[in-house]
Amino acid sequence: MLLIAASWLYIFLASTLVGLFIQQQLKLPFQALIIQFLGWFGIGLFATCFAFLFPLNGIFHGILFSILLILGFTYQKEFILLHKHLWKVFKNLKIGFKAFIILITVLILAKCASAPYILDNESYYIQTIKWLNEYGLVNGLGNLHLYLGQTSGWHILQAAFNFNFLYDSFNDLSGYCLLWGNLYAVKLLNDYFKRSSQRVVLFFAALPLTNVLFFSFIAAPSPDIPVYIISWYIFYIVFNHFKNINTSHLLTISLFIFFLIFIKFTNAFLLILPLYFFIIKFNQHKKIILPFFGFGFFTLTIIVLKNSIVTGVPLYPTPLFSSFIKLDYQLPIELQEFYYHYTKAFAFKLSPTEYDKLNIWQLFSHWLTLPKLHGFFNKLIIIICLLFLFFIQKIAHKKSSVFLYIIGIIQLLILGVTSPQYRFFLNILFLIIALLSTYFLQNKKLISGLLVIVSISLIIQTFFSFSLNKFTNNPYASQSSGFQLTQVLYPHQNSRYSFEYEIKSVENLEYFSPQENDFFWSTGNGPLPTVNKDQIKYFKKGFHYIPQRRGKTIKDGFYSKKIKPE
Repeated sequence: MLLIAASWLYIFLASTLVGLFIQQQLKLPFQALIIQFLGWFGIGLFATCFAFLFPLNGIFHGILFSILLILGFTYQKEFILLHKHLWKVFKNLKIGFKAFIILITVLILAKCASAPYILDNESYYIQTIKWLNEYGLVNGLGNLHLYLGQTSGWHILQAAFNFNFLYDSFNDLSGYCLLWGNLYAVKLLNDYFKRSSQRVVLFFAALPLTNVLFFSFIAAPSPDIPVYIISWYIFYIVFNHFKNINTSHLLTISLFIFFLIFIKFTNAFLLILPLYFFIIKFNQHKKIILPFFGFGFFTLTIIVLKNSIVTGVPLYPTPLFSSFIKLDYQLPIELQEFYYHYTKAFAFKLSPTEYDKLNIWQLFSHWLTLPKLHGFFNKLIIIICLLFLFFIQKIAHKKSSVFLYIIGIIQLLILGVTSPQYRFFLNILFLIIALLSTYFLQNKKLISGLLVIVSISLIIQTFFSFSLNKFTNNPYASQSSGFQLTQVLYPHQNSRYSFEYEIKSVENLEYFSPQENDFFWSTGNGPLPTVNKDQIKYFKKGFHYIPQRRGKTIKDGFYSKKIKPE
């Protein structure tokens, strides 16, 4: 816990200095949250370019630290000014909000120090980051494990900030992101308590309430957390400045959208927002066309190059445009299509065969009636969308609210066709809840009472372990983990489990497989390369492909070798 706090101080320093550089060059608003987001984006892009050729290890940090020294001397005054501003904001908080900020900071640190809960951490988060730390971006890595082909920009940023050459249990960037979301939300709530006429700031009123859900994800580097927090802020800028959005606002949301696309390409639909403002007020915003397309083209290039290296597929996991690239390690089209269709069917908790047998209405009915947490959020998004229509006249900023609501419906329709997993549309659910909050959360006593309830529930969630069988049918996610006293200093290892690994081989590939584990995609914190032996057997028998080394060592990458049926 204390070690995590120390690492966050360095992340704050690095993110602020890089963020100040971008903010000063583009003349964007001088605001701490904006500067942090810009810093993450800048460091993430730099780390990706570095990982094209080299691992994100101590040498990378030496170069980054040298850059920070230069930026520190250059922007010394701005850094001090920002620090003073943050201290002033904290001093001006009402005593109750100060107590909440201190409590939520301690609880987030404690939760990050606890055992990670999210299952994706055990299938590919840890391994993705280990590969980046030890080898950088590896040719054809997706041939070893299909999930490793995703390599989110958030995992690249986490690999840049986990200090693996010093300590092996730092993977807590999502918790740091959630803390900044809470700091900003509480600042706006404090503004509302001082001036009730500022009803617009209640757009952020519900964010602290969502901690009850977010806390399950922050002990692992889940890309969903930054998507939720940053998209919430993007929507707030549009909501607050819809009628008079200036070039600074537009360039800010554009950069943040590019950052979200860098994290998850499925966020590309958000480009509707800046494109809309460019179209309706082109003459006003034409002077930022060059930086808009410059950053956009550079981000897209980085994404395509990254995906082409790890899978040979430019927009993985979708097989689109894969025929335009021919590389010896390109993921075979059979495996591309399997993974694409598998993820679509998985959103409905169906096999690909079962999925293909149902029509659109049967799929919708099945999706709506899924059990436990999946079914709950699926029903909730439909209810909230309908509820918005009944209260549209009472919600602040009607035009911007309707505009954002339409954007949210568009995303839901796109997800309905691709992969309607509830965690993919939570940012839209939170958007509509945020719009409704400007009407339902105007009562100050209600807000205070909800924050107390949330605080109590988070204390219980952080310090106690309990069964989650009522919320999930997944046997690997049925038990939460409470904070342990030893974790005050030393955080839990990056994996929830302590697997034993056995060495297996398939022709020229020698790999590690977790023992006594029946989770098909499981890798845990195994040595490189780790892949479940059952996975190797499945693709060998079902598709007649086996992963192989491209060269003498695993640093040379992997390819899928076609074999004869046995």
